[in-house]
Formats: sequence, C-alpha cells, structure tokens
Amino acid sequence: MRGAEAQDELGPVELGLLTGGEAGAVDVLVAGLIADGVLRRTEPTAESPERWAATASSREPASGLEQEVRRVASGKGLYLWELTPHLLPAVEETKIALLSTGHLRPAGPPGSDRRQGTGGLPYPVPEPAGRRPVLAAAGVLAVLAAVVLAVDGAWVRAVLAVTVGGVVSAHRPADLAYRALPLPPVTAKGILAVERARARHAQLDPRSRPQTLPYTPWEARLGVALFGSLDRIHPRLRADRQAPLLYVDGPGE
Repeated sequence: MRGAEAQDELGPVELGLLTGGEAGAVDVLVAGLIADGVLRRTEPTAESPERWAATASSREPASGLEQEVRRVASGKGLYLWELTPHLLPAVEETKIALLSTGHLRPAGPPGSDRRQGTGGLPYPVPEPAGRRPVLAAAGVLAVLAAVVLAVDGAWVRAVLAVTVGGVVSAHRPADLAYRALPLPPVTAKGILAVERARARHAQLDPRSRPQTLPYTPWEARLGVALFGSLDRIHPRLRADRQAPLLYVDGPGE
C-alpha cells in the first residue's frame, strides 16, 4: 500500500458507518470489543447464555468507550442489543467527522438547506385536485382515437398527433407538484473510499479466507466493516445482536 493511500484510508468504524449505517458502525465496535477480549459470551450453562459480560482485566481501559462497556457489562453481563445505546455516542462522533470530510451528506428533506444544494431528480407528484382535468383530457383523447379508427388517413393521424399534444399541455394540472428524490446518504467520495478499502483488504473477505486463519483484532474490525464477517468473530454474534420481537395483543385479544 502506498504511503499516501494508507494515510487517507478511513478506520473500521468509519467504513462500517458507510457500508451499514449506524448498525454497521455498532457491529464494528462490538466486534472490536470481543476481539480485544473486553467482552465474552457467558457459559452455556448460565441462566441467560445469550448475555455477554465484561472480562476481568488488571490494565487500565484503552478508551472511554471500553471503560463504559466494562461498567455496564460487569457482573452477569447484558444482551448485546442492550449495549447499542452506550455505543451510539461514539457512532455520532464518527458521523459528524464523515460529514465534515464529505464522505456523508447531511440528512434532511429534499430541497432543504441542510442538503447544501444537493438536489435530486425531480419527478411529478399529482395532487388529488388535479385528477379531474386529467380525466377530462382522457375523454377527449378517446373521442379522437375513435375518429382515427373510422377514417383511415395519414393526414388524420398527423392532425391527431398535434391535437393530442395540445390537449395534454392544456389540461396538465396546474397544481402538479415536482419533488426532489432524496439522494443516498453516502457520497461518491464515501463510495470510492469503501471500494478502495475492499480492494486493499480483499484477504479479509470470509468467502475466500480459510476458516482456520484467524483475524487479528484490527482485521476483525475491518472484516466486519467491509465484508460483514460477524460469524468469523463468534458463531453466535449475529443472532445475539438482534433484539427480540415483542408481540403486543390488541384490545379484546
């Protein structure tokens, strides 16, 4: 890897945010905590084996994030989906950084100031009040079509083409609203950064990487960010990250 490219490469959390949004960045953070030995899954014989607990360590936490995770996951531990709120502040900091570097574009409704002039392709959205003129135009066109069927002549078809254009233009709803399609949050710069990182670290792709070849903690983060290789970190990691579905009965049920 050339020095300039290595210097410009984004980190795993940034890449995870570009490839998977907030959930992708959280996956990278969780994978890193597990790869670093900060979190471990509780024993299968435990009361709640799906819980993850902070491991014992005599060293100082490497970051404020690790310190927070060790605090909330101490004792019996917690479910991984319960860990997400504690990781979102770090994700938000990453998002702000990517917005400032142009890898992400601001969120907001089409045409708003928050989009910084990045407009989408306009498409017409008819309002309900504009339906009657359209129906009237359709009736006129039906009559003209009947005339063509009754009188077969090139000059009739030519006159019809001109008339149809005039009818459609005259009866176009005045309140036809044009709205901008929202652009995706990742910019061209962000897409290029991901493509380059994937090409640079193709050896981390689990589809071609031998099962017996382990990931280092840094490779674990990159593998999850670029290729979604959660299963290589822990076979239960993907399932444990999903919050359970809650079913609420309606009235009278």
